[in-house]
Amino acid sequence: QDLINVLKSDSIHSVNYDGSDHKIVLKGHDLLSHPFAISLYGIHIYWTDWRSNSVLRADKRTGASVTALQRTLTQPFDIQVLHPSRQPKAKINPCGVNNGNCSHLCLLGLNSTRSCACPHLMRLNEDAKTCVDNDVVLLLVRSNEIR
Repeated sequence: QDLINVLKSDSIHSVNYDGSDHKIVLKGHDLLSHPFAISLYGIHIYWTDWRSNSVLRADKRTGASVTALQRTLTQPFDIQVLHPSRQPKAKINPCGVNNGNCSHLCLLGLNSTRSCACPHLMRLNEDAKTCVDNDVVLLLVRSNEIR
């Protein structure tokens, strides 16, 4: 079931996408005095509260088990739950197998592309995969640096 959770000045509500089945999840709790931001994950609803400078959690359906997870020195503006299951699926890593066929460095690019690169004092060969030693090297030396 797809729900929208809404924060009001002293309460958290849930409602279906079509506006039906409005429920007050939590209201009148001491730790819900000035909610600002909200996020959902699993069976919990997480929110920030400006009056108590806290990050809080409760059961997303019943509002039970309200817990202050963290108190902050200032008003917490936003909250996001970061978890591996909420991350986008990774695309194939072209550098993940045999270093992308690069002899030294494999650099990831956009849209699952890769390019090969070389460490200092080496250059990329014509095959664009193999690094070879530079025949000529120029060093610039100053009193406090070498380039």
